[in-house]
Amino acid sequence: MKKVLLLAIFTSFVNIAMAQSNGGVGINTTSPDPSAVLDIVSNPQGTATHKGVLIPRMTTADRNSIVNPASGLMIFNTSVPCFQINNGTPATPKWECVGGDPSSNGSAIVSSYNCSGGTSGILSTGIPANGVTHTVIATVEKPGNYFITATANGVTFFASGVFTTTGVQEITLTAVGTPSATGTFTYNLNTSPSCSFTMDVKDGTSNGTAHVNSWNCGTASTGEMVVGQTVSGVTQTITADVATIGSYDISVSNNGVVFAGSGTFTGTGSQNIVLTAVGIPVAAGLYSYNLNVSNGCSFSRTAISKPVVADLQCLNAIVTGTLLSGVSSNGVFVKVPYTAGNGAAYNTMIINSTGVTGLVAVLNAGSVNNGDGELFFTISGTPQGIGEAVFPLSFGDKSCDFKINVSIQGAISNIVCGSTTGSLTAGQAASGVTYSFGYEGGNGGPYSAVSVSSSGVAGLVASLPAGDLANGNANLTLTISGTPSQSGTANFNFTFVDKVCSFSIPVNLPSADVSSLDCGTATISPNMAYFNQAFNGTVTIPYTNGNGGAYSAGVGVNSTGVTGLSLKLRAGTLANGGNGNLIFDVTGTPSGSGSTANFNVIFGSKNCTISIPVSVSPGSYPTGTGTLGGKVCFDVVEVNDSAEGCGTKVSRAGDKTNFATNHTFSYTFTPNGSVNNVRFAFVNKNGDVIQSISGGNPGNNITTPVVATVNYYQDLNQAGKAAGLTSENALIAEIYVIYNNGATGGTTVQQKVVVSVKDCSCCIANMGNGEYRDFLCHNLGADTTKDPNVPSIDIMGSYLQWGERGPNLTGNSVIDWQTADNNALLGYAAPLRVKPGNAVVATAIQNWNIKAYQNPISLYGNFRNGDSWLNASGKTANDPCPVGYRIPSSAEWQKVKNNNVMTKTGVWQNVVSPTNPYTQAIHFGPDASTKWLTFPAAGAVSLGTNGAGVKGQVINIGNSANAWSSTQGTSWQYANAVYLFATGTLGVTGNFSKADAYQIRCIRE
Repeated sequence: MKKVLLLAIFTSFVNIAMAQSNGGVGINTTSPDPSAVLDIVSNPQGTATHKGVLIPRMTTADRNSIVNPASGLMIFNTSVPCFQINNGTPATPKWECVGGDPSSNGSAIVSSYNCSGGTSGILSTGIPANGVTHTVIATVEKPGNYFITATANGVTFFASGVFTTTGVQEITLTAVGTPSATGTFTYNLNTSPSCSFTMDVKDGTSNGTAHVNSWNCGTASTGEMVVGQTVSGVTQTITADVATIGSYDISVSNNGVVFAGSGTFTGTGSQNIVLTAVGIPVAAGLYSYNLNVSNGCSFSRTAISKPVVADLQCLNAIVTGTLLSGVSSNGVFVKVPYTAGNGAAYNTMIINSTGVTGLVAVLNAGSVNNGDGELFFTISGTPQGIGEAVFPLSFGDKSCDFKINVSIQGAISNIVCGSTTGSLTAGQAASGVTYSFGYEGGNGGPYSAVSVSSSGVAGLVASLPAGDLANGNANLTLTISGTPSQSGTANFNFTFVDKVCSFSIPVNLPSADVSSLDCGTATISPNMAYFNQAFNGTVTIPYTNGNGGAYSAGVGVNSTGVTGLSLKLRAGTLANGGNGNLIFDVTGTPSGSGSTANFNVIFGSKNCTISIPVSVSPGSYPTGTGTLGGKVCFDVVEVNDSAEGCGTKVSRAGDKTNFATNHTFSYTFTPNGSVNNVRFAFVNKNGDVIQSISGGNPGNNITTPVVATVNYYQDLNQAGKAAGLTSENALIAEIYVIYNNGATGGTTVQQKVVVSVKDCSCCIANMGNGEYRDFLCHNLGADTTKDPNVPSIDIMGSYLQWGERGPNLTGNSVIDWQTADNNALLGYAAPLRVKPGNAVVATAIQNWNIKAYQNPISLYGNFRNGDSWLNASGKTANDPCPVGYRIPSSAEWQKVKNNNVMTKTGVWQNVVSPTNPYTQAIHFGPDASTKWLTFPAAGAVSLGTNGAGVKGQVINIGNSANAWSSTQGTSWQYANAVYLFATGTLGVTGNFSKADAYQIRCIRE
């Protein structure tokens, strides 16, 4: 039933796909071409899908297995590849590629072939060809592809490829197939022109002329194959049942090893052959070896992984640690060198000692090197006795004994602490420093190494290598190594055997030295010196990698180029291993010529050159006319709080200048008439105040204001700068306008303003035309800790006759006058807070107005001459104001009066002795509520004339405020002052007698 159903399905398929007509068969067509037995259409019934015809596809070996291929039989040979047709007979097939030039069966054209090339490999019956080739030489006329075969005795030699050039080309034909008969066979190329070559086919049972019925591979085997080691003495005996005598050639390979044997069977029957192995096994395991004959057999051989070395060197064994009889081994190891290891793994090995017993050497499992290496043994156990513990070692086919000495435990009866040699310096590696000590009663046993670190000063180690004690007394030496971290004392406490000893070594400071000095980035403060003007500044030079050494103050080095300056190093200590700065003081007065004062700085092993710019001082030019105005006093309000007359920080907060956020200020020069070539300069007098200045007008006929922009240093609020400074030690800078006093040409002249930066109140006054001047906030002799703007007896101050110096103990009147007593000879009356009796008739100053005139100076008689306080050169030695200040001139007091708002405090009474003294004062400021300058109504010392009190008595307290000017009046016995009386009269000139004694208020120079 199933057969009937299958037949019906097949018939239906044929009816659909095939049609028969005109004696031919059509596929996908009902009308096959009448000239064709078979007509195949690619697209059935006119569909868009086209298909081709696939004929049988096979390799050359598959093709050669076709029995009696018909002439004209076609296949597609995938080994070539090409379509091939048998152009021979069924008995002698001649397979040729379809298409192409007959000389190559491809697109190439070959004019001739030479088949006399070399042959490799052998052909044996019954054994598929493997590695058999023959070389043919082709003379190519046209490049192109080629398909060449030659077939005989079941074997086809073939080659395909592309000739890329013309001329002589070599082709290698490779054999496929299995020879069917022995003998010599001719192989003709399937080309025209052609050539032929012959191949001998051996008997496949022996690969020679002998014929072997069968083989037995298990006869016998010898030798051991070790991975990574060249085989030696390894054989395999096999037995052949020989039918026909003759030659044989047997070989078989696997895992890097070849077993081979060749020769001649001279007899039939059972014959033994010894195959000898050569090579190096690649890996461990059991490997099968199949004979290369058609009726062969196979045998298996094992390759083992086994450590092998060329040599064990027990005599060069390295022992670490010490073995003591009866003491458990601890930290004892042995390294045994070997050469030429094979990289194989090995198992754990345990060796018991002989000689001195009780010890075990353990080698943990591992692998030897591919080359030289060491076997590492750990020694454990407790040695029983003294002498040598011997360990017999057998490893990698080599044997030797390594030995370890076992001694008694070292002991001494006493240690004798000793002394040191050599010296240590901080930061420098110890060299030649040792400590020697002795011991008594040594027993000849070993002692352990000593290594102890220092304390006190770190970085040092005292060490002694292990050794053996003497039998008796001996001395030993510890070596000190390392680098001490600092100076001081390095302490060591060490134990030798079982005794303790301590010693100390002083560590000296190193001779100061650095890796480099960087004069190029040195800081010079002030950054400019001026000819013939005293200079007092510093130079800060960075260095790198100091050695921690201390250094003393240097000897002054005189400048070259511009002479007159001296540079002197301040004492200090270098950073240890770090960077820092060397600070030098520079003093003197520049003289000579040039633009720089140069110093060759030598420190330690380094030197560099510092150059301080030197210029003509702007102040050396004559003073011109016009005004230069701008901010002249800066209060940083940082530290001082009610100290030295500076006022409280709270009261000064609104006047604070923070240079970190606001360091640029403008200064305006207003010319008087026409000038030309206006420029600006600055001089930092006692520190870094101004960093730069810009502005000016180089033109002619300048009549309008010219503005300078001044950049102050931004760190002026910091400690070490202006923070904490008072009016007396403020940072000072001078700002100059320099110009020629004509519309064109003219004389070079200057105007200046003096700027002070301090942590103290700024008591200033508007001098007109944008000019402001800085004053002391208190009268000389006043208590500077009190608020200068609140009238009291404490801020009255002292009284002085005109032209006198007054008390001069320290050179600073601010200090001297606060505690000085009355002195009629000096024309000086002490402050009322010091001598309140001055205001009482009974205690008037004795000899007032008599003693004061005992030392006349000039033709002025008993009065000081007109330039006692101020002359053409400026402030005189008789001016009592502190450094940087002087008594204002009459013109300057006039500017204060004219350009500021004057207000009064307290109830003023027009009487000699008011009922409520000490509460009256006058103030100057920009408006009625702002107090820049305050003058208490301190009165004056009476001359006892015109009924105005008693001579030597302070009168008009609360009734008048007075302050001397440095300007003489209209006559030699008079001088000018600023004054205000209760009547309301405010004046400056006044023509007051020089014998009067008034207050002193100082203006910044």
